[in-house]
Amino acid sequence: MNLLNRVLMEDYRIEEITARDEMEQLGTKEKFWFYDENNNKKLFKIGRPGTGEDWSEKVAYELAQLLKIPCAKYELATWNKKQGTVSTSFVPEGTRLVHGNELLVAFHNDDYPKSVKYHLTEPKLLVKRQCLTSERKLEKLINSIS
Repeated sequence: MNLLNRVLMEDYRIEEITARDEMEQLGTKEKFWFYDENNNKKLFKIGRPGTGEDWSEKVAYELAQLLKIPCAKYELATWNKKQGTVSTSFVPEGTRLVHGNELLVAFHNDDYPKSVKYHLTEPKLLVKRQCLTSERKLEKLINSIS
């Protein structure tokens, strides 16, 4: 365990996750949703070993707090002897999160790969191209999700 991990473990409580409810399919990291003892929906993300993914999210959260920048809350956690982070769902009850790839499909009905979950390099080009075209499509999108 490196120095940064030891410092974080001394200064912050590490939550122990015991149950998992549903897998989260989006993204490149293994993660799952669970409900804590107060019935709050939370996401546990497993950090890939040696990458610092777990503690870097905690550090970014703490810096954002100091700078008064709104952000998702992250806490350090373990599950099945795997280190990771826990964050509370920020999606209001009765609503759903709309991912960027879902929005891009509205602009590019057939040519945007909605089902691709990660490692997609084309979105930047699609967004740049779309930004140079009609504002009417943006109005249509806003109206369709309001």
